[in-house]
Amino acid sequence: METMVCEDSGVALGRYLDVMTDFGFKRLLGSEAHKEFLIHFLNQVLLGKQVIKDLTFARNERQGLENTSRKSVYDILCTGIDGEQFLIEVQRTSQTYFADRALYYASCLIHDQAPRGYWNYKLKGVYVIGIMNFCFQSYQTDSRQYLQSFTIQNKSNTQLTDSLEFLFLELPNFKLQSDELQTDLERWVYLLKHLGSLKEIPVSLKQGIFNEIIPIASVSNLSNTDCMNYAFSLMEMRDDYARRMDYEENRKLGREEGREEGREEGREEGREEGREEGREEGREEGRKEGREEGRQNTQRVIIQHILVAGNLSVPEIAAMTGIEEDFIRQVKASMN
Repeated sequence: METMVCEDSGVALGRYLDVMTDFGFKRLLGSEAHKEFLIHFLNQVLLGKQVIKDLTFARNERQGLENTSRKSVYDILCTGIDGEQFLIEVQRTSQTYFADRALYYASCLIHDQAPRGYWNYKLKGVYVIGIMNFCFQSYQTDSRQYLQSFTIQNKSNTQLTDSLEFLFLELPNFKLQSDELQTDLERWVYLLKHLGSLKEIPVSLKQGIFNEIIPIASVSNLSNTDCMNYAFSLMEMRDDYARRMDYEENRKLGREEGREEGREEGREEGREEGREEGREEGREEGRKEGREEGRQNTQRVIIQHILVAGNLSVPEIAAMTGIEEDFIRQVKASMN
């Protein structure tokens, strides 16, 4: 079958949803209508340590202690029948402090358990599940271990409490092919990593609950509105990836330039102070120009995709995206 294309945006969508997009993830695992998918997925990730029978979706926004405090926005937050909480976060690109972010979110959920008045401090379980398109580098021991579990333990591996657990699915470490899948956990991770690029569903996914998931994940079953929303979600994911690659490339170039400058400085120590001031000014100007250029490039891609549809006026595009009308007109003129 040919690749699906969203008529309104011109974006190639593939045959099945990419679950790592915000739209694909919420449709398969964040929908009340398909709650059984999320329950099945979590039961596989928890490996029998906790058996979930039912879930209630909770608000995914949390205001800080003060009105001026930072607001937390979760991907999916739900509560089990015994009050235990499950927070699922998807991180598509590498984030240096993702583990700290997970700890911060967990601490917010723990704090919110405190009732008014008397309390004996007994906590309901909090489970943070991170689905990551990158790997942590600080503790890598086996490149084939794709599910990492962390609890609070002492150096003798004695667990302090069972009220808090972090589980991280590191998708790059999952190397199994479709004909090697044996467990439902492996099928879920394969689906998370590969579904958006599949042209045909492998035999290993044509069983059990996965027979129910595939039709929901089929792009051909999306409404026109959902098709457009998925196209924007795909563009957002691709832009995130492009920005990350630009950042990594710029950082690499910066290191090379820094080494060359360092060698030059060694040869011209007498002019150190003047060079340092000039370099710092140049770096700051370069960073500002780079950030502005990156922002405009991202806006240009978004505008171009919208204009392909040909159904929206410049003021309508500006109202929808928050981008200046003059810039939209410039992009539109360059496409003619």
